[in-house]
Amino acid sequence: MTPGKYMYCPHCGRELEEAIIEDRLRERCPKCERVFYVNPLPVVSCLLVNSEGKILLVLRKNDPYKDMWCLPMGFAEVDENIQQAALRELEEETNIKGRVIRLLDAETVVSSHYGNMVILAYEVEYVSGKIKAGDDAKDVRFFPINDLPELAFKANLTAIRKYQESYGGLD
Repeated sequence: MTPGKYMYCPHCGRELEEAIIEDRLRERCPKCERVFYVNPLPVVSCLLVNSEGKILLVLRKNDPYKDMWCLPMGFAEVDENIQQAALRELEEETNIKGRVIRLLDAETVVSSHYGNMVILAYEVEYVSGKIKAGDDAKDVRFFPINDLPELAFKANLTAIRKYQESYGGLD
């Protein structure tokens, strides 16, 4: 079964059937006629640069990509807006409170672990807090923008490059 797919209608309990709807094969309930869409997971990441021009990265504690570096990131929850999700993930993983400056990048990524994801990268600025690893981070630290470790997600590198381009290359 594909992640996110139902076998039975959560509204009436009837077994779902496949049907061509909007030119795609989709699951639908033959009784209540609801259509069940399988949408990508929303993922947020934060690019925070300190006064020395260094980027904040976290060392992942868990799979996938355990022991690899990435921007502070995670899944948006159903009850929060996407910017709140980004700031929540930043605080959970780094103990830093931030403020969203702007959206840097949005990419669709297919993960063998999670399936289809949309990764939104936000540039954020520091507001308060003392840096320390939390939540699912093993370590957190700043790295020079041109001397980064290998990153777990290509989308992180794309966001960093877009950040650099927008500020004239930043060496």
